[in-house]
Amino acid sequence: MHSRGAVAGIVQIDTIKKEFEYSVVGNIDFRYITNGKTERMISTNGLLGACMNSIIKTQRKSYEKGSIITMCTDGIINKWDFSSYPNVDSSKPSVLSNLIIRDYGRNNDDATILVAILE
Repeated sequence: MHSRGAVAGIVQIDTIKKEFEYSVVGNIDFRYITNGKTERMISTNGLLGACMNSIIKTQRKSYEKGSIITMCTDGIINKWDFSSYPNVDSSKPSVLSNLIIRDYGRNNDDATILVAILE
């Protein structure tokens, strides 16, 4: 089916240069969170193995120590906001990921989330 296929995201973190490089294909919500501000990162439209009408883009971004990156599949409603969790210990990514899945996971779809604290 034209609407079925795989999506993927990959991120490489360089702790020496304090930057990360990423590529996302498909419906993955990738965010960079620092100092209370959230930036949604750009993805490449399409599905792996099908509907690839463009070249996969690789982006690079500098980061601040203690910043957070998240990647969520579409099994998680993308309306969540980091500011909704003011009392969460941001040094524990598993706590944040579990809260997001609990509050925004869809019951009729698979859900994957990655939460990483940048050092």
